[in-house]
Amino acid sequence: MPHTLSWLVDDRVLMTRFHGVITSGELGTFIEEVLTRARTGTPMVHHISDSVALERVEFSLSTARTLLKGRQLVNELGWQIDINRNPINKMFAGIISQFAGVRTRTFPTLQEAFRFLSANDTTLSHVDWEALLDSHKDITISFR
Repeated sequence: MPHTLSWLVDDRVLMTRFHGVITSGELGTFIEEVLTRARTGTPMVHHISDSVALERVEFSLSTARTLLKGRQLVNELGWQIDINRNPINKMFAGIISQFAGVRTRTFPTLQEAFRFLSANDTTLSHVDWEALLDSHKDITISFR
């Protein structure tokens, strides 16, 4: 599977790291995983996608149908934040957001994403974003 999904901040902030090529089937699996986790979290759950290592998403009519299923994310997510520097992948992320109707922002670095979340969700003000930034590989910080 060309992605890993984990809680960055327990029950509040999910993070996915993408790499390689994503097929329509893998995109569907990803959407279901995010929905399942978001529903078990404490609202508002935010999602950060680190797409820096993403090569491409294979797009087809099947992919478009899969994206329509992603509309369920609207009720489950606060912000969808994409870390991305590739112009084509940025465009694709924008298309996905339009299909899904999710509030989205794209930033070139994780640090900027953290600043945005901190400024836009005061319930996360206690999170040590700098510590996350220093060791964001597979860290989980408890929200409670």
